Amino acid sequence: SYSMFLGVQNFGFEYKQVLFLNALDRIHHAFRVLADHDAPISWEKSEIHGNLLRGLAHLDEHDNLRLCVEISLDGDKAATYRSWNDNGGVNCEMRLRISSHSNKDFVEWGRVYYEHQAIKE
Repeated sequence: SYSMFLGVQNFGFEYKQVLFLNALDRIHHAFRVLADHDAPISWEKSEIHGNLLRGLAHLDEHDNLRLCVEISLDGDKAATYRSWNDNGGVNCEMRLRISSHSNKDFVEWGRVYYEHQAIKE
């Protein structure tokens, strides 16, 4: 006699969104550990176009939206992240190779900006 057990993982998001959120969590962690920087990872509205997620926030009371976060995925192997300040200047950016083990991720490059100049690389 054989027994079979089936495990199911239920997501409140689509699978693609889960990949983006996982990459964002790892990128945010890498910025904190390596650059002592809290990378912006919140937005009010998102758009997904293939392997690109764009996070938008309200710019003013007229419902004008501005781009605040952008992340693109190369499958589940790498992510490129960029975020912008309210004034339109780049806040930070990073290219992260994602490992199957969360503590083995590799930062290819990363930058933190202040007043339109890279202050940490």
